[in-house]
Amino acid sequence: MADFAKELRAAMRGVTPGPWYQTGAPWFSSGDGVLAGSPDGNIAFLIADCDNFAIPRDEYEGPFPLGDQEADAAYIAACSPDRIASVLDALDAAHKRIAALEAALAAMEPHIRQINGCARINDEMGRVVHGQTEAARELFALFEALPSRIDKEDRNGRSAQL
Repeated sequence: MADFAKELRAAMRGVTPGPWYQTGAPWFSSGDGVLAGSPDGNIAFLIADCDNFAIPRDEYEGPFPLGDQEADAAYIAACSPDRIASVLDALDAAHKRIAALEAALAAMEPHIRQINGCARINDEMGRVVHGQTEAARELFALFEALPSRIDKEDRNGRSAQL
């Protein structure tokens, strides 16, 4: 498992379990709140309030740009521990699948080399057979011409010799 995945799993220990919900009024000024356990603020646990009461975002002139507070809340809610755990589980499964496929490929390497060798032999045999076919055609043409040569020699009174 990658280091960042181990760090994420470690960071999730003790975190309020999901699901987490992006929530707005009446508990927050807009959709900028994140609650755990329920979207109902009367029975849920507060995870994050992304509203900045001190400085309105449209007046902020800090060293880095601020995103939309509702988008921040939606992102935080989407990154609940159960979802992150699911992503990490899928990542682990993908790593295991890759390892299994690499092992299978390594086991097939000798057979692949053998097949490639057979393919090269087959290609060479094809060239030989093609060459033999051409030679056979030439011989066939000679044999076809023989009766007419023999007939001509017989008419001229000579004996036919092959």
